[in-house]
Amino acid sequence: PYTTLFRSGPPGGLDPAAGRPAPPPPPVFDTVVFRQDLTSILRDLAKDRRAATAVLRVRSQRVPSSRQAVEFADILTRAVEEARGGVRQSVLAFAAGLAAGRPSAFEREECAAGVGIFFEEIYAELLEEVPRLQTVCMMEVVPTLRSVFTPEELCPFLPEQFHASMHA
Repeated sequence: PYTTLFRSGPPGGLDPAAGRPAPPPPPVFDTVVFRQDLTSILRDLAKDRRAATAVLRVRSQRVPSSRQAVEFADILTRAVEEARGGVRQSVLAFAAGLAAGRPSAFEREECAAGVGIFFEEIYAELLEEVPRLQTVCMMEVVPTLRSVFTPEELCPFLPEQFHASMHA
């Protein structure tokens, strides 16, 4: 009889409640694939300046929270390395957009931690490589972040020299 065939449950791959195929498991996050996709996303962003579209594309990647701070720091690094002002501002708007939504594409706390990684581990090395880095951070990066974060959320992750601009 039919019932005795499935004492241990329905055949593999079937949703027992509906008797239809179970949904596939969520894909496993792959950092290499994400970085390749991020390069493509940023290339498209440089052309179309559509930060909201870029945020949606990253949201679909389902970056685990354990990787979000590092990836956010990488995005900030790519932004400040961009010589073209309009493109740089689009990348910064994209970064802010990752933290801004409700729910956000990246967890706000992880984005703030990514700011800390950028300033603690990357900023000093970039000072020699990126012309006007301090000015770019003071005039573009911090004001863009201020549009998303409160001073209380962000100041613990910023060097002292940028605190005043968070309260401006």
